[in-house]
Formats: sequence, C-alpha cells, structure tokens
Amino acid sequence: MVNICSTGPSYVSGLDRPTGGVAMIPRKLAETICHRLWFLLLPVIVLPLVVVLVTAPQHEYQSTALVWVTIPPGGSPLLGTYNIYLSPAQNQVNGLNDLLASESFRLRVASDAGIATQDSGDEAPKARYPFSIYSFPRGTNVLEIVGRAQSAEEAQLLVSATITRFGESAQAQAEREANLGQEYYQQQLAVAQRDLDARRAQVSEYLAEHPGAAVPGSAAALNIDYQTLQKEVENQVRTVNDLQGRLQTVEFRLVSAPQTQEVSFVVQDPASLPNAPLPTSLTSRAMMPLAALLFGLIISCTYLYILYRTDHTIVSRQDVLVFGVPVLAEIPSLRPLPKLHGIPPLAWILERRYRHFARKTASTISAETSLGKVI
Repeated sequence: MVNICSTGPSYVSGLDRPTGGVAMIPRKLAETICHRLWFLLLPVIVLPLVVVLVTAPQHEYQSTALVWVTIPPGGSPLLGTYNIYLSPAQNQVNGLNDLLASESFRLRVASDAGIATQDSGDEAPKARYPFSIYSFPRGTNVLEIVGRAQSAEEAQLLVSATITRFGESAQAQAEREANLGQEYYQQQLAVAQRDLDARRAQVSEYLAEHPGAAVPGSAAALNIDYQTLQKEVENQVRTVNDLQGRLQTVEFRLVSAPQTQEVSFVVQDPASLPNAPLPTSLTSRAMMPLAALLFGLIISCTYLYILYRTDHTIVSRQDVLVFGVPVLAEIPSLRPLPKLHGIPPLAWILERRYRHFARKTASTISAETSLGKVI
C-alpha cells in the first residue's frame, strides 16, 4: 500500500518509535520476513548443505589378524624390551606399536598395501589418504593387529603388509644384534686367549726353573708363587670357556633367526577381508550439519534484526496511526510487470487488472474524503 498523509514527519526512525509502536513489532517482523524470506533462508539452507558435502564421511573398512607370540630363547621379545611383569603378548605389542609409530615404517607398509605412492620428484612415498594400523593384546600369548582403510582389499593388504614387514624388521634386528655380539665376543675371546697363552708361558718358565714343582705335593709345588700362577691360569681358562659359550650362543641365534621368527610369531588367523564398511554413528554424522544449521540461524536472525531496526518504510494504515498522522487515502501499489506481459493475448488479460487498480484507487479516495479524513 502507498499511504497519502495530510501531515506527519517525513522521516521516521525505527529507533525513535514511541511506546505505542510496540504493538506493531510482530507485524513489522512478519513483513520483514515475508519481504526477505529467501535471503533469510539462504544461510539456513546453504551452510548445512556445504558442510554435508565437504564433511561427507568416507567409508572405512577394518581388517584384523590374530598372532600367537612367545618369548624366544634369550628372554626377550622379537622387538623391544622385555618386562617380566607383562605377558608375552603385551611385551610384543609394545614393540610392534613403537615400530608402527615411526613414519618410515608406516609408509613402507602403506606402499606394500598400495595406499602410498611415490612420485618421481619425491624422496619418500606419500599416502593417498589417512589410514590406521595398530595392535593390542587379546590374551597372554595372543595379539590382534587391526588395519583400517577406504577399501576392503586395501585394509586386508595393510594388515598382511604389517605382519610381513614386522617379520623382516624383527629378523633384521636379530641378525644385527647377533652380528654385533659375534664381533664383540670374538674380539674378547682373542684377547682372553692371548692372556691365557701368556699365563701358561709363565707357568712353563717357572717349571723350567723349578722342575720339582711338577711333582704334586712337593715343596716346590706348594710354593705361593707357583700356586698364584696356577690360579691365574685356571681363572683365565674359565674366562675363555665363558666367552666361547657366549659366542656359540650368539652364533646359534644368528643361524636360527628365521626359525626363531617362525616359532615366536605365528599367525593364527590371517588378515580378514571385510564384507561391509564400519558403521558410522548418527551423532558423528549429524554433529557438523547441526552446527552449521545453528550458525545459519544465527546469521539469519542477525540479518533479520538489522533489517527490522533499519526499516523506515510505511506500507499500511497501521504504520501511520501509531504516530497519530491523519490518512488522506490508501492507494494499492502494483509491482512493475515484465515486458513480456505486454504482448497479446497476455496484455489483454492484464488490462483488466489495471482497470481494477484504477477503480479501487478512486473508490478509496472518495471513501476517505466522505469520512472526513482529509484535513
């Protein structure tokens, strides 16, 4: 409506409305919502849709494998340290998870599973998407390896590659430790053997000077110097024998490393092929869209409040009566029509609407004048 007023202010601020204007707040809000409905609905609709598209959950598949572990000869797990207060499975899980925490090992596993690829200019392979691989004890001697990927085949390959790579790392670590131990004991044994030969030479020299010492129970044999030389030889012989025993143990570990690996880390249930992806909870799926919906409502409410507080238009008689302004007439307003509406026969139909607008305008002005509303 277009209102023609005889008197009244030319500009009415929404902040300076009198107390009587409180009654028209719901109507003005309704008018503002109707006039800007699509702009108000835009944040409420678009933001949740964008969040749903951006944060669409990826299907994740999980593959598992069960492994029987024991402590190999030597009293330590295949990898990591040994804690006497933990079970064999717990000791082995600690070593395996420490290995999985290293980025290089994870990338090697992902590369074997086909998840990571290496470009020509890259020094190391890069994973195509985030994946998960971990282990935990299922019993005293049983541990479970879990792998999660975006496809069932890749999840299965991830677990299988972890078992293979772990076996290779454990065998390489055992061989490396055995080689270091073998080298160390060989060096120590060579030094101990030279000392033994030197002490035996001293005993031979003493017997050459004191032939009577060779007779057991004789005074020369009971001489303190001869007894000291004999004790040194005996102690050195025990040292040599101990080093030889340790060297043989290390050499045995070096030779039997593959067999020890097979006995101490036995796959009971190989990596499974999942039939369906992991279920996603409704809470996790709806959390982000609901947050976006709430944020969109806040934006729309803020925009609505700004529109209402800055709206100074007068569109009906009630907007004028609040301020006590006499009304001369009410003229209904029509929105401009598109140019296509002027083409026959559509123009003939709309011509009747224009005539109705003219008659209503004339009757309104006549009615207002007869009621004495004109000043």
